[in-house]
Amino acid sequence: MTQSGDTPTLGPEGVALVPGELIPVLPLDLPANLRGSTREQVARRQLCDSAALDPNTAQIRPFLLGGRGESWSHALVANRADIAAWIKAAPTNCRAVLPDYLALPVEPDLWSLRHDVDSNRILARLGLNDGFAADPGLARLLLERALEIGPAPKSILWQGPEIAALTDLFDAAGLPITQEAGRAKSFDHGELALDLRRDPFATRARLRRSVLPWRWPALVALLAAGVWATAQTIAIDALTTEKRAVQARTLETVRTNFVPSGPILDVRAQVSRALAQTRSAALNTEDGLPPLTLFAATVDVISAPDITPERVEFRSEDGLRLLLEVADFAASEALVSALRDSGLGVEVIRSEAGGDRDGVTLELQLEDGT
Repeated sequence: MTQSGDTPTLGPEGVALVPGELIPVLPLDLPANLRGSTREQVARRQLCDSAALDPNTAQIRPFLLGGRGESWSHALVANRADIAAWIKAAPTNCRAVLPDYLALPVEPDLWSLRHDVDSNRILARLGLNDGFAADPGLARLLLERALEIGPAPKSILWQGPEIAALTDLFDAAGLPITQEAGRAKSFDHGELALDLRRDPFATRARLRRSVLPWRWPALVALLAAGVWATAQTIAIDALTTEKRAVQARTLETVRTNFVPSGPILDVRAQVSRALAQTRSAALNTEDGLPPLTLFAATVDVISAPDITPERVEFRSEDGLRLLLEVADFAASEALVSALRDSGLGVEVIRSEAGGDRDGVTLELQLEDGT
């Protein structure tokens, strides 16, 4: 539907579409009674803490279908410079500028996915208030997480060539897959109100400029609300320990899967760059599967009850390595055989027992066996 880059492409119904990887939908946990700029400030602080965003470059836009209401619980997040570049490059006659996954037809009880063959990307809309774009390997991990959290949809609308790893996931979850959109339509739930060219807070700015002197009592009331909001912010600060733990896990995941060495300065930019490099390598070379896809091929095998994954590591010079703990040497041989039967090349680096742990420590090096 669209290629990664700074130039939007004109999609269905005259809507300019931009790469969804660069403007994800992120969930928020906000009190329902927060409104206006206070809600925006608390949301910004929460996302900066939990997603390691740079407050100087990140722009947070309420994900509010139809543009109505104040109790938004999701936000579109992107780099300010990227949004400015998309707006500048968008066709002047387009109806809106939106992330490409928002062009998928959707209903509240329906997940909609499209396999974009040209860019080897999965566009996904998980109900009305969630969506993403990612390569197939990462898409499977995100979909597994979404199914764990719930609620699950009643059915899956699939467009484009099927991918066995994803269809098997839905079959295992008992979700029927259809290629007929039925009542679901694109932009049928107010998505055009999320146009990136619009300032989501413009109405509030106009109201501030039009405040008359006789409205000062109302401003005093707002000030009192601000004091109350500050108290709420202090209460939220009590959760910083948990948020820091989430941030640490995020950084650990980024370090393990995307940035194995060097400083992590901008999570979004560095992960996007790593995904782009991985996708490019998968599309333009014959060196084998990308690391995330290669690891995804092992998940069903290494998830058995008697297998404990200790470490997953990828290095360009060595490939993908797994450090596992299994019950005994017979279990280690059975694990190696199962991985080879699944089409992977497996080299046993280390298989030893002893030390202060029960069982056998098994270190494997994997590669695409096709």
